[in-house]
Amino acid sequence: MRVLAALFAYTAVVCLLAGGLIWGTLWLVEPDPTIKLERQAAPIPPRIAESIERKKPLPVPAVTATPEPVKRVMQEASASLTNQPIAKIRELSPPPKKAKKRREQNPVVAEAPTIPVPQTVSTARTDFPY
Repeated sequence: MRVLAALFAYTAVVCLLAGGLIWGTLWLVEPDPTIKLERQAAPIPPRIAESIERKKPLPVPAVTATPEPVKRVMQEASASLTNQPIAKIRELSPPPKKAKKRREQNPVVAEAPTIPVPQTVSTARTDFPY
């Protein structure tokens, strides 16, 4: 029974805190009723009104019952293309072959005696005693 009372009290406190937060937010957002609201829009400055007038589309002339014939902008005319002269393609001779220089063969050179390389001694430490 005690647990149910504590649960009910906890729920009541959380609801009161959440409700207070919501009510406070709505109270801050709500406009003051004593302020008189402006009922007419502010007049448009003349400079902006002129700009709006310039941007309006031009009035469309009244449509007559008989349409006027449309004047052709371009007309077809007979034309002949001149023949292009045939370009002569001359055959090129192949490029001259360059004489290759022959390499001289070196006589067999006696190999130099190999010098034995001493073994390198490592100074690294190791935990292995042998």
